Amino acid sequence: MTARRLSRLLPSLVVFAALLAAWQAAGSLFGVREYLLPGPLAVARAKHAIYRSLNEDLETMLAVELENQIACFRSRDVAQGLAAFREKRPPQFEGE
Repeated sequence: MTARRLSRLLPSLVVFAALLAAWQAAGSLFGVREYLLPGPLAVARAKHAIYRSLNEDLETMLAVELENQIACFRSRDVAQGLAAFREKRPPQFEGE
């Protein structure tokens, strides 16, 4: 990876890491940490979008974001997350 590409990628990774840390901190504060952690499918798609954004324009990335959101909301993980929240238990995400 070139220094130029890394310099473009680093701010996105920092933001992603900060968001994940904020989810964890908020969860610790309210005692529901495991309920706030994103599922593996959402994390994988977010990472892929961050890497892809290095070479794509805004319009393309907005389409990618829409595709990712639709895929995540249609996944089994979203049903698992909602059921776990209702039942006050940690989710058992499968990445599907």
